[in-house]
Amino acid sequence: MTPESPSAFPLPGLEGYAFLALQLDQRDGPYYDDGSYHQWGSFHLDVKRDSAKLLLVFDSLTGPLRLSLPGVETNAFQLGELGARVIWVSVSGPISGKVSFAFKSAMPAKLAQVLLLEDESAALPWPPPKPGAQTWRTEKAKFSTMGPSLDQGLWRVKLTIGFNARELPAEFLVTCDCPREELEVSESSDSPRGAGCLIQPGHQPTSFIVTVCPSSLCNYELIALRVKGSKIFRIQSVERVFRP
Repeated sequence: MTPESPSAFPLPGLEGYAFLALQLDQRDGPYYDDGSYHQWGSFHLDVKRDSAKLLLVFDSLTGPLRLSLPGVETNAFQLGELGARVIWVSVSGPISGKVSFAFKSAMPAKLAQVLLLEDESAALPWPPPKPGAQTWRTEKAKFSTMGPSLDQGLWRVKLTIGFNARELPAEFLVTCDCPREELEVSESSDSPRGAGCLIQPGHQPTSFIVTVCPSSLCNYELIALRVKGSKIFRIQSVERVFRP
């Protein structure tokens, strides 16, 4: 394990917060086992503290994440998502100078930085405000649709999204002309072997985000989705989205 040099991480909306980048030691890369990627290491505080507020910044998208801090009581820390690659952590009990961590994630990510909130910012709101959709960078994505067609009482659209497999993981914002909650979205059975994705709500009621996961099988450059609804609908747009 080798320490990573601290550096500043600009996240929109945090300009008024002061953070200290901590020394970070971890494995060179996560390993895959039982359907998840596993990574562990430690970060170092200057002194033992009674509490701490931290940002954990990952080097890529993680997908669903489970974090543990061995040595810290489970009920003594809370966490939540701040950005696509950033989570906040609050430790309300004693925390030693060297803090071990372990996490498992759906995609192969490492920690890029651990940022400690400095005392001068202790009075600011915590957790910090999440960056709004206006901070997202987007570009048009290649996609095609087939349908809608009626299938067992539901309207179905096949959505195919194209991408460069070498740039995975990638997020795509899909916008429809009906509420997202009225739709059922899943990967199509004829999607290329090795492709995989995660679905989550978008920033608008009519949108959802498709996260395409990397795979050891990199011979595919598209993913096919099956979108179903009780009423006729259409896909309006698909954009590659880069969230902070």
